[in-house]
Amino acid sequence: MNLKKIAMIAIAGTMAFGLAACTEDSGTNGSIDNGNHGSLRDQDGDDNTPSTVGPNGYDYKDSRSYRDYTADLTVGSVKHSVVRIGDQLWMGENLNDPSAGHCYNDDEDYCKRFGRLYSWAEAMNLDNRYNYEDATLKIKNKHQGICPEGWRIPTSNDFKKMLDFIFYDYDHGDIAQDNGFDENDDISGIQLKSTNFDAYDDVLWNSKNGVPGEDTYGFYGIGTGYGDTYLGEDDYGDTVYTYEYSGIAEFTKFWTATPVDGADGAEVFILTFEDRTMSSSWEYKEDLYPVRCMKDF
Repeated sequence: MNLKKIAMIAIAGTMAFGLAACTEDSGTNGSIDNGNHGSLRDQDGDDNTPSTVGPNGYDYKDSRSYRDYTADLTVGSVKHSVVRIGDQLWMGENLNDPSAGHCYNDDEDYCKRFGRLYSWAEAMNLDNRYNYEDATLKIKNKHQGICPEGWRIPTSNDFKKMLDFIFYDYDHGDIAQDNGFDENDDISGIQLKSTNFDAYDDVLWNSKNGVPGEDTYGFYGIGTGYGDTYLGEDDYGDTVYTYEYSGIAEFTKFWTATPVDGADGAEVFILTFEDRTMSSSWEYKEDLYPVRCMKDF
């Protein structure tokens, strides 16, 4: 049987969103240990502050991010940070559950630094056949997937809500201007990307012709790259998966629980080294991308 190559598609119909925003708890598979909570900051009284009213008509002026919020979530034996963005709680790093997923270049050191990469079916905790079949009837309204108890795979609308909050957060204009942009420009990529170096003093993003990240909210978006999936058969006729990895320090694409029309695609949200925004597109479900869990309320 010839290899079935699922190539990475071009980022089609990329959309930049200007855009929104969870609390805390514990669960059976993941426990959360809360640190000190930051307090809501007062509204800047500057008359030139951009409007805080989002396109949905909601006024975000009283919905500030707890920038000093800290917590830890343990998944298996691995501790993950947790951050608050608006009224959402997100993992502050990519899921690294040793019970599933793949390490970039099949190297465990990459899992420690970048988290694991998952096919969509793995992320959704479904049988692998749903990488190629319609999974609509298998998706719950709030789908836990491989996230720990009390957490779930975000939908496209969850990401849009986060981005809406970021755009209308009160210091957005100052951050934009500090980075050489207009106060009304979407700079979600700058605010969600990590700074360029990690604890290993190594590069997390390609700095050549790049737009540096500020990690305003502690989201710690890093350039994980992806795994390109090849499907074939061994000598016994059994299905064999092999992977080629690329794109590290260039881009990251987060799976959502939102499939696209047809059986083999799902929506992703994208950060790249050269863009100031977070955008969206879709990818083939059998390829490998990172997962960010969010708190289920």
